[in-house]
Amino acid sequence: MGQTPIAFAHVEDHLYLSDRAVTVGGKAYDLSQYHPTKATFLLTAYNLDRRSTGKSPGEPGYGITSTGTLAATGRTVAVDPHVIPYGSLLYIDGIGWRVAEDTGGAIRGHHIDVLVDSQQSALQFGVKHDCEVEVYAPVAPQRDVRPISNSRFYHS
Repeated sequence: MGQTPIAFAHVEDHLYLSDRAVTVGGKAYDLSQYHPTKATFLLTAYNLDRRSTGKSPGEPGYGITSTGTLAATGRTVAVDPHVIPYGSLLYIDGIGWRVAEDTGGAIRGHHIDVLVDSQQSALQFGVKHDCEVEVYAPVAPQRDVRPISNSRFYHS
């Protein structure tokens, strides 16, 4: 059975840089290129060790997300791309802004896996049920949604 994509609604909370741009992982994103909504998710955490990813440093694909980016703590989350499109920006209360750029074998439905720096941090994070997350899905296909180079609002 396929997962039902999240429904879109108007969201205006947690826009810190300006009314229309946010910074995630050192890059500024123009929110006019995204469609906001809120939904409830199960949250877990993973790190880049073999236990979480099945790969070790030096192996092909180590640290590379399913979208081809280099995984980074403070930016990367794994999602079910049938529910949250790749390239979406997520605001997770208590965690901050993240980018949906990875997935994993156990990530299905309304489940988000947050990349952390160590196995200890992942275990400490635990499992968080019924977390409300703001999801900003790209209006255009991901290849057309690019980070902007500075934190100022950008009109294309």
